[in-house]
Amino acid sequence: MRNYSKVLKIAPAFLLAGTIMLEAQQRDSIKQKDIEQVVLIGYGSKKKTDLTGSVTAFGEKDFNKGAVVNTQQMLQGKAAGVTITNDGAPGGGSTVRIRGLSSLNGNTDPLYVIDGVPITKDGTGGVGNPLNLINPNDIESISVLKDASATAIYGMRASAGVVIIKTKSGLSGKWKFNYSGNVQMSTLMDKFDVYTGTELSEIVQTSLPDKYNILGINDAAGSQVLYNTDWQDQIFQKAWGTTQDISARGNVFGGKLPMRVSLGYNNIDGILKTSNFERYNAGVSLTPKLLNDNLLVTLNAKGTQTKYRYADTGAIGQAIAMDPTKPVTSDLPLYENYGGFVQFLETRNGHVTTPQNVGLVNPVATLEGKKNLADVKQFIGNSEFEYKIPFVKGLSAVANLGLEYTESETTNNNQAYLTAIDSGTGNQIAYADIANQRRNNQSLDLYFKYNKSDFKSGVITNLGFTGGYTYQKLRNDGTYARDLNDPVKSVTNKGFYKDTGVLISFFGRANMTFVDKYLLTITARREASSRFNGSEQTWEIFPSAAFAWQMKKEDWLKDNNFFSEMKLRMGWGVTGNQDVGGWYPTVAVYNTVNSSFTNYVLYPNGNNTLPAYIATMNPNSYNKSFSWEKTTQYNTGLDFGILRKVTGSVDYWRKEINDLLYNSFLPAGANLDSKVDGNIASMDSQGIDVDLNVKVVNTNKTKFDVGFNMGWVDMEVKKLNSSGTIDDKIGQLNGLVENPYVQSLSAGRIPYEYYVYKQVYDTNGKPLEGVFADINGDGKITADDKYLTGKSPIADFTFGWNTFLQVGKFDLRTVWRASVGNYAFNNVKARYATLKFIDSDGFGAVNNTIKYYDQTGFVNPPGQIQFASDLYLEEASFMKLDNVTAGYVFDNFLGTKTKFRFYGSVQNVFTITDYSGLDPEVGIDWNLFPRSRTFTFGVNFDF
Repeated sequence: MRNYSKVLKIAPAFLLAGTIMLEAQQRDSIKQKDIEQVVLIGYGSKKKTDLTGSVTAFGEKDFNKGAVVNTQQMLQGKAAGVTITNDGAPGGGSTVRIRGLSSLNGNTDPLYVIDGVPITKDGTGGVGNPLNLINPNDIESISVLKDASATAIYGMRASAGVVIIKTKSGLSGKWKFNYSGNVQMSTLMDKFDVYTGTELSEIVQTSLPDKYNILGINDAAGSQVLYNTDWQDQIFQKAWGTTQDISARGNVFGGKLPMRVSLGYNNIDGILKTSNFERYNAGVSLTPKLLNDNLLVTLNAKGTQTKYRYADTGAIGQAIAMDPTKPVTSDLPLYENYGGFVQFLETRNGHVTTPQNVGLVNPVATLEGKKNLADVKQFIGNSEFEYKIPFVKGLSAVANLGLEYTESETTNNNQAYLTAIDSGTGNQIAYADIANQRRNNQSLDLYFKYNKSDFKSGVITNLGFTGGYTYQKLRNDGTYARDLNDPVKSVTNKGFYKDTGVLISFFGRANMTFVDKYLLTITARREASSRFNGSEQTWEIFPSAAFAWQMKKEDWLKDNNFFSEMKLRMGWGVTGNQDVGGWYPTVAVYNTVNSSFTNYVLYPNGNNTLPAYIATMNPNSYNKSFSWEKTTQYNTGLDFGILRKVTGSVDYWRKEINDLLYNSFLPAGANLDSKVDGNIASMDSQGIDVDLNVKVVNTNKTKFDVGFNMGWVDMEVKKLNSSGTIDDKIGQLNGLVENPYVQSLSAGRIPYEYYVYKQVYDTNGKPLEGVFADINGDGKITADDKYLTGKSPIADFTFGWNTFLQVGKFDLRTVWRASVGNYAFNNVKARYATLKFIDSDGFGAVNNTIKYYDQTGFVNPPGQIQFASDLYLEEASFMKLDNVTAGYVFDNFLGTKTKFRFYGSVQNVFTITDYSGLDPEVGIDWNLFPRSRTFTFGVNFDF
């Protein structure tokens, strides 16, 4: 069991706010009209009051405001059981988890469906975030489908939840225009506490006196000069950005063709120098009605060109380690071959060269000398035709054709001055890695919808059916090459690849309402994936059922004025995951290999002609019984309303995840490799979601709304593999020998639990260098002395709290988040805070380090053990004020009908945490792009 004492520190603020809200709502007697919210679900929509599954819906007024670049940022902190972590890089990725982990090796991102088109979860080269193709200003509503009864309609792609996005469409009537624009300024929130040049020189003079003479640089006269360079100031910057959007909604041809067109532009620099995100986007939506309004046509097309320049985050670690007594640049001849950037240099075989992996690398040279670019063109569009069949009332036929197309070109240019001088030739070589990728994903949905609600009498008061067929073809191909600026060899490692996958499904859903208060939903989806073509289980069925009781309509509650809503929901369903491994894990595939592979076999030619060796065909391991991961989920929920002012829901859910993909060891000779993908592992999880929304004040001139959500999750690995109960090869960083594995998966335990050595301390509480607990009592410290800590990066509790205050024409919004029970491994402390590191691990240079070295005084600890000590495992619970936005509205601006709103916002306002690193959401802390504090000033015109 975990210690939840941190909850008691964070919860009082929420409990106090709840008390204030309930008291305030008792005082406010203003009545509010009932609004029937329509919520998007799979292949349709329903009134919120008629939902049987766990669905959280958001409209434009609910979205987070300010410096929002991608869709995930709009929802951060808004929904119970949904955790969103955004990358600090401009246009960077987001990690979204709905109700905890849904897989161990498979894809754990939710399925995104945009205007009926499912977006691939597979990565595309150069794309920081697949949802960057959608301009947030074009989004009208978002539905988050959380439980299996809501998601099972999407079958094998829905085990991690589903996010349905609907974009804005045209309007009938006069044309309406909108312009929104802002300017953003981002600053570094915090930086690592490292030694100054003066402080480091004192440490070297005391502890490494033989290294003192290599500090600083020798000037032209040969005199030693010491500097005080703040390398973090050199690599971080005050970053500026702008977002510009314009849209028009109306109709043409005498009202026959409603349409919307939009244009958008983003240009945002990152706080890490040289990083930049630039996006151009355009969209058009047409929604005509034809054939006496019996045929509704919806045409959506959105095109985006995104240009990234990715800064090498390795420069962050280099800025910690780089000798602060050295300057950034020098005009001395010694550094001419290195762009004038000061580097640690040594002589090998008569040539001055830069040894690799020393750690003492000029971070400014890294940022300026590596030009990593991506140019990505994306298109998403759909054509939906819904025909109301005139001779059967309530019956419609729907055809939806979708296309998701992406082209990307990534170029990683490395200047020659970043490479060492070859000891044989005396040359430095610049090179560029170039990759081109293309994704062409086509989808087709054909289905019928039927709904009848005008029953005059009888038990059934509403009846609905949805059923049909879907087809999706996913094609992915590309090329890659390395171009060398070398007189002998210009191109090496050229290659190409091509993959094609197909998903086929038949689905059906029935909705029935009995006596106007009992709701029943039954869903089934049968489908096949070419990923399992040749498998013993090519087809699979994913069923679900859900029941809801509208208790408010019962005679004993319908006249109760205290409860304005009361509905009990119960659901069960099975969903799957086929986003695991490559497209051909069940069939024998052979690859031609060459020396660029880690393991390869070359056959001698034998006839004295070139080439001397012939490449062989390398067989991949495969498993014909390999199939889908399957998640069975149970959900019980209560939706309630109090005095028409308080609305909310409480859900208890449980997941049983079986047939999890896991790469398991095999007996020798059992297959073509020592490990193979198989459906072996299993995991259980459970949790509670709470959503609460309160209209504290609701008058003509003043409104104050508060939203609160809480999620609790508990997960346990039930079975892992056939060879044992633990896999400790998890959590290694960057594949470096110096960074050992610090996490494990173990049956009966929390997933991704920290698995480390137990540090021993002296009587004063100071850690003893190289002294660890002998867990197994064999008298020596080995890998067998690692222990399972019961701690993981996964939080037990997550909280969200948002407020909206409107006084007249002034409005103020805040968004808060909190996390309790998550732990982080501070690898920055583990790797840097030793005298051995200052001594550059014996390379003959001097590194800087963080001031945590003052607390430990570690000189030369046993690296593989010390770096995996629980000394560096820290509780990382936190509370964050994510966003504050204030605005003022001018109606009839300058005597016209224009509505003008001016606003300002601050993002990442502050964080309260005991974690000693820069960000408590890191998991394992190492060279992560830090989040910035962003100030935004913007305007919005409606005219």
